[in-house]
Amino acid sequence: MGNTIAPRIENAEKTGVLQVSGLKLKKVPEQVKHLRNLRSLDLSNNKIENIDPWISVLKNLKVLNVENNKLKCFPAELYLLTKLESLNGNSNFLINFITPGAIVNLNELSCLRTVNLSHNYLTEFPVELCLKSIPINVIDLSNNQISIIPNAIASLQAIEINLNSNKISIISNGIAQCERLKVLRLEHNCLRLENFPTELLTNSQVSLICVDGNSFNMKDFYNLPGYSKYMERFTAMKKKAA
Repeated sequence: MGNTIAPRIENAEKTGVLQVSGLKLKKVPEQVKHLRNLRSLDLSNNKIENIDPWISVLKNLKVLNVENNKLKCFPAELYLLTKLESLNGNSNFLINFITPGAIVNLNELSCLRTVNLSHNYLTEFPVELCLKSIPINVIDLSNNQISIIPNAIASLQAIEINLNSNKISIISNGIAQCERLKVLRLEHNCLRLENFPTELLTNSQVSLICVDGNSFNMKDFYNLPGYSKYMERFTAMKKKAA
């Protein structure tokens, strides 16, 4: 394995890009900590169970891809990757976003644009990301076990939230306060019509709401107060995209 990694490390020293995907790695190679100018780290399709705290020394890292590994959480030191733009933790064993019990403030992640934590075992919405200072464009939490969208959602800066195929049954009214939110995907959850916050229809910026596959008839959804106002935003969005 060392012979396989060595030339990749050498190349990464020159390019700032390290790709060690599909090498059956069980941990992040120690040599990586010396790549202080690394901008992109692809660890996908391995068997990594933990990311060591020393990941924080990679101050120039913009892209971290750990898709399809065995991670159960990310280290609290993630907050020190202040240039991070893309985080892909899709298809792991994530039960928690950040190490349980860790006191962490992700305020410094002011460059973070995309977060993919889909196909994991998260039971709680990652409220650590609900900060005004994190300008996320897209957060994908589909195919998890999340049941509640909490009050903290009001501070999330995402333009698109994908929560398809979870167990969502309760949504905080605060979601209507998301200043940048345009697209909300809630297909195949456990929502009842009486628990849907009509503020999303009447008083939000959301122009696309996907709710097929929940515990109500779509015809009843169309009759909710404010649906016509939502459709005005939806139609305007379609015209703008045409």
